[in-house]
Amino acid sequence: MPPPARTPRSRRSIALGVVRLGLVLSGLATLTAQPALAEVRCSSGHLEPVWRAGSSLVQLSPHQGLGGWVVASAHGTVESLREDAALRFSVNLGGASAGEGYSDEAGKLFFPTWRGQILALSRDGARLWVYKAPRGVRSKITFLDRFGLLFVGDDGALWGIHRGGGLTLHALPRSPITAGPVLWGGWLVVATARGELEFFTRAGGHRTFALPGGTPSQQLVPLGDGSLVVRQSGDFTRLVDPQRPVATGSGQGLQLAGYGAGLVTLTRERLEFWSYADLAKSPSQPGQAYALSASMTDGDAALDLRMLQTDGGDCWLARGGRLWRVENSALGARDGLSEGRPVISVDCSWSSDELVGISRAANDGSHWIGLRSGAVYRWWANAGAASE
Repeated sequence: MPPPARTPRSRRSIALGVVRLGLVLSGLATLTAQPALAEVRCSSGHLEPVWRAGSSLVQLSPHQGLGGWVVASAHGTVESLREDAALRFSVNLGGASAGEGYSDEAGKLFFPTWRGQILALSRDGARLWVYKAPRGVRSKITFLDRFGLLFVGDDGALWGIHRGGGLTLHALPRSPITAGPVLWGGWLVVATARGELEFFTRAGGHRTFALPGGTPSQQLVPLGDGSLVVRQSGDFTRLVDPQRPVATGSGQGLQLAGYGAGLVTLTRERLEFWSYADLAKSPSQPGQAYALSASMTDGDAALDLRMLQTDGGDCWLARGGRLWRVENSALGARDGLSEGRPVISVDCSWSSDELVGISRAANDGSHWIGLRSGAVYRWWANAGAASE
């Protein structure tokens, strides 16, 4: 008996079945294509894996206003984790992430996408509004008082919106932005490729300042004493008076970070600690220095300086698959450097991965470590604290 003829409806059913099977196989391929978790080892303390993002990690940062953590992946998934690593919510942005987002003191989140949108999420993950950027988005979001949520558009201009989604700023620098924006003396300041600082106000004010030597700046660090430190390649200059900037100190530094009472700089050979008084001296001299070990300087990869403000004076240095914690009890002092010497207190290592973020938990003193593969770990300095 011949088989029954296929009707158009049955042919459509077979086609839909093939499509569904293809989607399932595609999903399985995506899952199996994810890189394996990097095995991390630390010389001291206790380490445990706590989370795995669905794709490569672009952000691991504290979730302000709620506690816990914001984990964002390159494919546009944003997850909020509680302090115990339980999932609070997960949201798909509807497009690949253009950079790091921002969480405010109320727990709301603001994220940029390569589709040229800024998405606002409530503290429970509900979508509040979507801002369609007139000229796209190609940077992370920076929040500055009075200027709101700031980002760079495809036109190279600096755009600002307030937390309700309305425009606060559209400023077009004379050349591409190389560092900033930062807030200094009430002005919004960026460094540009022409070797200048450009100053903007919300009311349309604009002026420029030529940097020493005319070379572009790669980093701007406002300090608590009202000065601004500007890094140009391997050197830095301290400026005072935003109305009429004057250079009052200088030194060397491939990377810089501020702390409560001064500056930390990283050179090719040393980690240097500067108080405000050290920076004001002529010539400027660091108050303390830590000589880098051979394992820190060996190889082509550059060291990356991470400064945790909530850690008092601890610095973290990363290079390739290594992470070192440099403790300096002297940095806890508010006025200059007190007695104390920097020491390496932990050395972590892994293979074939890159550090994305490291932050300290306020509730238990643990540190959360995020790697590019999407792996998130939690480390305690005291092994006994992990079981409490």
